[in-house]
Amino acid sequence: MKLGTWDPRTIVNLARYPITDLDSPDARAVIAEGRAQLARDGLCLLPDFVTPQALAAMAAEGNALATDAYHEVSWVRGSDVREGALHRPQRNACGALAYDRLAPQSPSRLLYEWDGLVGLFRELLGVERFYRCADPISSCLVMYYGDDDELGWHFDPNDGVVTLLVQSASTGGDFEFAPGIGRDPAQFDRVMDGGRDGVIKADLKPGTLSLFRGKNALHRVTSTAGPRPRIMLTMSFHDRPGMMFSEENRRRYSGRIVDDAGRTLGTATTPSSPLVAPPPA
Repeated sequence: MKLGTWDPRTIVNLARYPITDLDSPDARAVIAEGRAQLARDGLCLLPDFVTPQALAAMAAEGNALATDAYHEVSWVRGSDVREGALHRPQRNACGALAYDRLAPQSPSRLLYEWDGLVGLFRELLGVERFYRCADPISSCLVMYYGDDDELGWHFDPNDGVVTLLVQSASTGGDFEFAPGIGRDPAQFDRVMDGGRDGVIKADLKPGTLSLFRGKNALHRVTSTAGPRPRIMLTMSFHDRPGMMFSEENRRRYSGRIVDDAGRTLGTATTPSSPLVAPPPA
């Protein structure tokens, strides 16, 4: 597909988010508001972060490439909640388009690779060490939630997950999180059994950039339905440069065995992650 010519100044809504100079009063106001959101409930939402033209191009690109996405359904369980795993199986069903499938002039790719984005999130988090990951597959993913897809309750292995909602699903696909319940397994069961006390549904609209502290906040994406998929750009960062994901992580999001240099060594058809059978009906 023809992507046109893009650069960060035509992708980011600089009229609302004047972040090319992070020391300017307007940029400091954006940073102060974002820090207040993170302090309140661990989620910073920046609505209309990209221009309408860029958002339309990202949506067109995502829909055009949807048939290239790798889709997987799994039931995941683990016993050590300190590592973000839950004792009750959770269903994960979604598609992913790997980083190496995005063209050099993709507006999604250009946004991720813009140094200004790194600088903004360093300021929001109050850290000096915040870098793009170097993984050829999982650094930047276009995630798809089609009919009957979902992402079950879970914790993230790291804080500072950055996403951009590109397109809402026809129905469902809500991002829900429970920032105040900590790591109490009894609270996990209560939430997974449908308890709503302490559960927040984020007000996400297409074009919203999100920064989420998901390491200690249980969260999920609710089941989607209908012909229009939920499309989410997921961007990975780390506190050390050159961070690579595992071979299993790459397989999960590409269906391929890929080395650190980005060479495809084979196609993996059998998941090797800790999967379990679905719970009895």
